[in-house]
Amino acid sequence: MNFNKQLRLIKILEIFWLVIALFSLGFGAYETINVGINHAYIFFVFTFIAGILFMLRKKQRIRMEEKSKNE
Repeated sequence: MNFNKQLRLIKILEIFWLVIALFSLGFGAYETINVGINHAYIFFVFTFIAGILFMLRKKQRIRMEEKSKNE
């Protein structure tokens, strides 16, 4: 797989994890309001995990872009 395809895949995955985090946060807030935190905490766990994966992909993309500029 060439560099441009890898970079595009990383960008897609980065956006994917951001969307998952935002939806999980929204569903978590909605469920907390409707049924309470005892039933909604798992959405906040998903938000946390997706946020971490988003940050990892973002750092990976930035490193790859810097590496390509240096070459």
